Amino acid sequence: MRTNFKYALFYDFHTPVTVPGVLKEFDVEGFTDQLVRCKVDFLTWHARCNQGGAYYPTKIGIPHPGLDYDFFGKLAEACKRKNIRLSAYFNAGVSSEELLRHPEYMAISPEGLILRENRNSPFVRSVCYNSPFREHLRDMALEVLANYPVDGFFFDCLKVYPCVCPTCVKKMQAQGLDYTKLEDLVKFNSQSYAEFAKLLTEAIRKVKPDALIVFNCDDKELVCDEHSHFECECLPTSHWGYDYLPLYCRYNRALAGKDRQVLNMTGRFYKWGDFGGLRPQAALEYDMFYGIAQGLRPDIGGHFHPRGDMDMAVFDRIYDVYSKLQQYDDYTSGAVNNNDIALVFDKERSKTAPAKGLARMLDELKIQFDAVTEFCDWSKYKLLILADDLELTPQGMAKLQTHLDAGKKVLAIGKAALVNGKYPEAFPAEMVCDKPFDPAYFAPAGELAKGLQDMPLSIYATAVGIKNKAAGESLMKLVKPYMNAGWDGLRCNYYTAPEGVSEYDFIAANEQVICCAGNIGCGYLTRAPYQLRLLFGNMIDRLYGQRKVFCPKLPSFARAAVQQVADGEILHIIAYAAEARGMCVTMEDAATVCDLVIEFKVPEDATLEKVLLAPSDKELEFTLNGNTAIIKLDRMEGYALIKMIYQ
Repeated sequence: MRTNFKYALFYDFHTPVTVPGVLKEFDVEGFTDQLVRCKVDFLTWHARCNQGGAYYPTKIGIPHPGLDYDFFGKLAEACKRKNIRLSAYFNAGVSSEELLRHPEYMAISPEGLILRENRNSPFVRSVCYNSPFREHLRDMALEVLANYPVDGFFFDCLKVYPCVCPTCVKKMQAQGLDYTKLEDLVKFNSQSYAEFAKLLTEAIRKVKPDALIVFNCDDKELVCDEHSHFECECLPTSHWGYDYLPLYCRYNRALAGKDRQVLNMTGRFYKWGDFGGLRPQAALEYDMFYGIAQGLRPDIGGHFHPRGDMDMAVFDRIYDVYSKLQQYDDYTSGAVNNNDIALVFDKERSKTAPAKGLARMLDELKIQFDAVTEFCDWSKYKLLILADDLELTPQGMAKLQTHLDAGKKVLAIGKAALVNGKYPEAFPAEMVCDKPFDPAYFAPAGELAKGLQDMPLSIYATAVGIKNKAAGESLMKLVKPYMNAGWDGLRCNYYTAPEGVSEYDFIAANEQVICCAGNIGCGYLTRAPYQLRLLFGNMIDRLYGQRKVFCPKLPSFARAAVQQVADGEILHIIAYAAEARGMCVTMEDAATVCDLVIEFKVPEDATLEKVLLAPSDKELEFTLNGNTAIIKLDRMEGYALIKMIYQ
């Protein structure tokens, strides 16, 4: 099902039931006219929010007591008339007023509580997925579908809320699961929300087979087939940060495959629940241009005032951002990211730090890559980068072996791909010990030391002790400190200088595989030492060969992404400067970059005819050196799109 969204908006309207005069000032025609002005073709709005009140005269749920008319009906009719697709939002995990009135819907925590800390949170109460709430939400969704011309549904907050109510405990016992173990509770709860999602999907699509359906949940792989499209939620000024989108936009793209779209959901504010925030235009441009360059469609979120106040400053900001993006629509239409390098990571949130560090380095190196888990298809990739400490299941190890048997390349970081302390046979090293040194240093040497200083360099993370096998080659060594850090009973070992080269390898390699003993993804996320980025790039170059894009004058904070289009390829260059200010990282300024020389690898079966700068179609000067186009760009500010047209 191809949704073909162009520009979307997502509105939060979580309104406490104690608020009077709800949407009294709302101008449905004025609001939808603003959507038309911004060329928005898809809107998500609440039918029932996480506070539990519905914005239509429901006979099943609780009509919001502060609302005295059928708001959702008016909105749906106006959107239909103006060719704006509409998804109805329901919170599937939180519904405060409904849970107050129906305690039997509530999850009971492992501690035996129905209220969580912190109490001032929408998540103070949560749903038990095995309670009658299942059928209740299904019936509300069908009620909306029967009464209004909606195109689909967005079901929010399908999260793991471990529940030990009698129903859940009995079901767990029947499956041989132990309700006293958090691991079993998480597994069971994930299964429960997957069953819940399937129940909703089957009921909705029985009535409307082409319904748009999205589940905003902890594990999208469990409900992957239920989605009509995906939404990658990332508000970088909140807890997501600027290292989330580079990893998860690619992961969502991998889940979506070729036939489903991904929306790039950010916010006009600084955190969810923020009614008074309006981020700078440059910040929203960066989020949206980055998403477009990775195949995602723009989706800016907002909070609407309970009275229905329009906040024209917000619409003006959205209009300015979307208008700038729309200049490039003819160039990006049908564009596809077709990469042959993949970063393989563990999707568990507690284990994503290494992958975020590696993704950031790849972005700064301008290397084109996808992000996948073992759930995804790996068959098209020439190089797999295995994130620090990646633990593959037997199925994942079988996929890795298939990749190796095909003669393809692997870069394994830290303990990635180790099973019971052993690497696959094709790997050039064996593990000797776990975490021999703290801190760990490495000694730059040989071809992989290009650009590095001749001194012991810190990893800023742990390393495993490995030694190359007979079929492998030792390329760099770990350096040991005089002593490991920490209190030894008498002294604090804080000043732990490097003593000398150890017997352990830092990098061991053969023609197919590189093993890097250091957890460099974690190290880069911790301190961002540029030496780790250079080393990482050198290892990739040895395995992969010539990069698709090489532009040494482009600042490290700039990003470059390549997409295929019908008559060639396009190169996105994005240069906005993020800066830490107080406790937040903000992005307020577009960077001006001058006198760029870009080395661009042209496909071997293509002949480069011309190079154009969008949207003016100005021809750029270029020369060819073999299959490398050397392109000159005199100046750009914030964003540039360069199109290569092939014969």
